[in-house]
Amino acid sequence: MNIALLTVSFNNSGPARILTEIALNVDQSKYNVIFIICERYSINNLHDMLVKRGINIIYLNMDGYHDIKRLLKLIIILKKKKIDILHTRLHRADVYGRIAGKFAGIKYIINNSVSSNKKHFSDYHKGLKGLFLQFIDMFTVPFTDIFIANSYGVGTELLKKWPYSTRKIVIIPNGINTAPYLGRDETRVLVREKLCMKKNDLLVGSVGRLVNQKDYSLFVKSALKVLNTYKHVKFLIVGSGKEERYIKTLIHNLSLENHLILLGHQENVLDFLNAMDLFVFTSKYEGMPNAVMEAMASRLPVIAFDIPGVNELVLNGITGILIKERNEQILANKIVELLENEKLRIQMGLNGYQRIKEHYSMEKMVNNFEKIYSKVYEEL
Repeated sequence: MNIALLTVSFNNSGPARILTEIALNVDQSKYNVIFIICERYSINNLHDMLVKRGINIIYLNMDGYHDIKRLLKLIIILKKKKIDILHTRLHRADVYGRIAGKFAGIKYIINNSVSSNKKHFSDYHKGLKGLFLQFIDMFTVPFTDIFIANSYGVGTELLKKWPYSTRKIVIIPNGINTAPYLGRDETRVLVREKLCMKKNDLLVGSVGRLVNQKDYSLFVKSALKVLNTYKHVKFLIVGSGKEERYIKTLIHNLSLENHLILLGHQENVLDFLNAMDLFVFTSKYEGMPNAVMEAMASRLPVIAFDIPGVNELVLNGITGILIKERNEQILANKIVELLENEKLRIQMGLNGYQRIKEHYSMEKMVNNFEKIYSKVYEEL
């Protein structure tokens, strides 16, 4: 059976990582997998992993959402490769995949929904463009044979949006391989030295794209309030994005340059997670955040807001702290609470690691996708 995995970019590392793991771990004797990227050629560790395993990667080199030429190219590729299943992840890939799959005569189209569609449009596609894309989204939905939601929160939203799709919606949570997150003491020491940390300093960190959805301004403002109470702490943000300049300016305006480090995009995220003592996640909405899963796999307690997807991972008072109200002072108070309680931090971190290992393993996730593929294979 020939399967095409289609996503927007390797730069959207969370969704791209999940599809990469599927490509690397499905039964190669049953499934011939190709990987298709909407955007332009870019080398990173996910690209390298696929190439090393001999998996064919095709870049469409799309120019935004309205690239008819690349849509035609996708149709030709799907026909030429005789694809049986087209599995897409992220909105642009979903829409282009539905249209191309329909014209290419694909037997089965799977959309992997990873976050709130409604909030996605309001955050990333405003005005007439957003309305047009929402229309295209709704118009092409019937072309999808099955929706796979990566959390119960996303699944619930899909049912509200398309109540007639009950039989089409399946929940498969994200998975993670915990083995690479077993940090080494020497790496932790080296990273903390590079960050110019003192021996007794604690490190509060976060990882993610610097976009409105992630709300890093709240992280920065809460850091200032923490420092009014707790002095032996530094803050770290690993990631880049459209709001990077704004966040840099905010850090400067609050005179936090010596206390909060904005690193930008890093390939070796695991090393920085290993150097942290506490992980803070300020996102406004999510599907099932890989960043939180990676933090828990790194044995870090997580402080986050009580939103769908996140509250499926973080158990309040057990693996971390969930906050109801989006308030910088409340967030700062909770950070200080854990900074002052080493025993609780360590126990929450261990609980989180165990939860990921038992319920959100990569093996379990891949097996669930293979069950879908096998069921489709039997129907073809």
